[in-house]
Amino acid sequence: RIPSSWMHVINLGGIHGSIPIALLLSLSGATYLAHSEELSFMVFGVVLFSLVFQGLAIGPVITGFKITETRPEIAEYRGTITRKIGITQALNELNLMRDNREIPSAVYKKLKKEYEGQLNERGEEISRLMENYPGIETNQVDYARKRMLIAQKSSIQNSVMKGVISTETASELIEEIDSKLEKDS
Repeated sequence: RIPSSWMHVINLGGIHGSIPIALLLSLSGATYLAHSEELSFMVFGVVLFSLVFQGLAIGPVITGFKITETRPEIAEYRGTITRKIGITQALNELNLMRDNREIPSAVYKKLKKEYEGQLNERGEEISRLMENYPGIETNQVDYARKRMLIAQKSSIQNSVMKGVISTETASELIEEIDSKLEKDS
C-alpha cells in the first residue's frame, strides 16, 4: 500500500509531455499539414513547461508533506560513515603508494598513524551513535544483511556462468535468497 502522502508526489510525477507528443504524431491530413509548425511549437511548449514545472515543484511538494524528513542523528550518522569511508579509502591509497615505493617510509608511517587515529575516532563516534539511537544499529544490520544476500546471489550466478554449479541447484538457492530479500524489504 502506498502512503497517502506519496500519492501527491506520484500524481505530480505523472505530469509528462508524452501524451501531447503522441497526439501530435497521430494527427494526419490537411489540417495537420496546414498548421504543423504552430502545433509543434505549442506541444513542445507544453512539454517544456511540464518538465520545468515538475522539476521545480517536486522538491517543495516532498518537503511540504514531510516525506523525506531526516532526523538529526541519522544525518550525523551518515556524515560519520561517509567520513569513515573516505578515510579508509585514503589509507588504501597510502598503502598502494608505499607498495609502489612512491613515498618514503617515514612519510608513510606518519600519515598512517594520523589517518588510523581519525579512523578510530570515526569508529568511536559510530559506536556512540548506535548506543544512543538503537534504530541506527537495526537499520545498519538490515542494510548489511541485504548486501550480504545480494553478494551471495551474485556469487551463485557467477558460479553458474563458470559451470561450477548446475542451473537447477542455483535456481533453488537464488529462489531462497530472493525470498529472504523480499521478506527484508
